[in-house]
Amino acid sequence: MEKATPLRYTKTLLLPVVMVITCFIFKKTVRDISCVLATNIYLRKQLLEHGELAFHTLQLLAFTALAILIMRLKLFLTPHMCVMASLICSRRLFGWLFRRVRFENVIFGILTVMSIQGYANLHNQWNIIGEFNNLPQEELLQWIKYNTTPDAVFAGAMPTMASVKLSTLHPIVNHPHYEDADLRARTKIVYSTYSRKSAKEVRDKLSELHVNYYVLEEAWCVVRTK
Repeated sequence: MEKATPLRYTKTLLLPVVMVITCFIFKKTVRDISCVLATNIYLRKQLLEHGELAFHTLQLLAFTALAILIMRLKLFLTPHMCVMASLICSRRLFGWLFRRVRFENVIFGILTVMSIQGYANLHNQWNIIGEFNNLPQEELLQWIKYNTTPDAVFAGAMPTMASVKLSTLHPIVNHPHYEDADLRARTKIVYSTYSRKSAKEVRDKLSELHVNYYVLEEAWCVVRTK
């Protein structure tokens, strides 16, 4: 997860609200468990009837861990945080506040502050006007489609291979996913083209994978890293 993500959650008050709610749920769960261990069967059943709050809290922790490890999985975390934030209106959690103050006004105030940054975020997204255009890749795909046999096998950088597979339906050696050990091994062989290995060694390895065409990209040849 990028460092800016928690900051954005904080600016919209989503993260602070969820943290407060999570603390209250944790305290309530600990209190209920203590009561369960010390009460009769009837009261025990009543206390355990509402375990969904603990379930959703544990699910939130799981989604948080996944989002920290894999940035794309924010798509699970953010909606679930919004669901958890809605519990700010729960009388089961904040009933004692409802009885002491007009808590509706507090909720309205929180939503108002959230909306200020929320509107700014929406405005920034609405101002993004762009169009994807990659003429060299379009020419490459056209060439593949009309100048190669349908069973010709391609290898190359994974983003390019995704386009080749999608647009030409040709078989590719390395698909852009890392979840499989065999895929990782094949990708390592394919990327060895950009290494310091000899051309013959690389060619022999690619031949073992039955590669007919290799898409060599100049940008990958001249890249400099630490």
